[in-house]
Amino acid sequence: MRLFVLILALLLVACERSGPGGTADDPGRDPDLARPASYERRFAFVAGAQAAPIVAFYDFATLYDGVRILRTARGWFREDQRWNAFLNETWASDPIRAPWRLVPHGTFRIVAGEDEDVDVLIQRGAQSETRLEAGTPLAVASPDHGVQLGLRLAELQVGAERFAGAVLDAQIARVPAPEHRLRAPDPATATAGPETVVAANGADDSTAVHEPFAELFVTDGARLYLAVSRSPVGESYLWIRDDSVEHTLEGGTVVSAGRAGRWRIVAPREDLTGELESLGPALNPADVGPFAGLAEVFLVRGSVQLATERFPVFGLLWRSRD
Repeated sequence: MRLFVLILALLLVACERSGPGGTADDPGRDPDLARPASYERRFAFVAGAQAAPIVAFYDFATLYDGVRILRTARGWFREDQRWNAFLNETWASDPIRAPWRLVPHGTFRIVAGEDEDVDVLIQRGAQSETRLEAGTPLAVASPDHGVQLGLRLAELQVGAERFAGAVLDAQIARVPAPEHRLRAPDPATATAGPETVVAANGADDSTAVHEPFAELFVTDGARLYLAVSRSPVGESYLWIRDDSVEHTLEGGTVVSAGRAGRWRIVAPREDLTGELESLGPALNPADVGPFAGLAEVFLVRGSVQLATERFPVFGLLWRSRD
């Protein structure tokens, strides 16, 4: 009888420890899989100088539709005025725990560090290999729940060439209503004309026009890094690092300057302004399956005025269709 009671007690303890999150053998009970959600992760790599920039862009999207996990992994390197795709994978899998984590597939591989963060992205092509190795962390910012920005020194290897620069790791998690599905934009509204927007500081800016939300990563290649992102509920944030000083400004954004291929940085402080222009043709990724988020990627250059200093900057600007 005592043996039976002891066994029963051990079973009860084991059940209690499993918790509502389930076990590795029962990922369907994981609270992260309780309802449909989507996750975006983008790596914007910038190296070189304003006169001769080197850039690469990785776009990862994950959609849990309540039944399975759909993923896409894409990457481009800009060289000689052209965007060259080196990564293009789309696949589906059964639900797993922590669905937002990047996973390898096909010829795409990932090396994670001790903290389970991504250290190396590897794409083995038929004739060459492309590697992005993230090095020394410079800063991490979490301006809102569901969004995280990480800045690290990095090295990009394309075939036999190596480029030292910096990479912005931007993560956004969205947990939509159960009936939500990602789908292509409605053609009836996709070509709607621009409309006037209100600047972040509350002033009416009649020279700015509204476009699909623009996210940004630019640098002067030495001490200044500036990023614009948004939270899952649409709030915009401007994050800036000058030497070792960081600022996160709610409401900072990028707006069209009224001409194609030109933008202005609008910040809720008067001593921070910026102007940007595109260099060469934009990257226009095609929709992949249910994913219709990424619309355009631009190589940009311009200047940022911070207090009394003016910095020549260059980097990447990307826009979403929503």
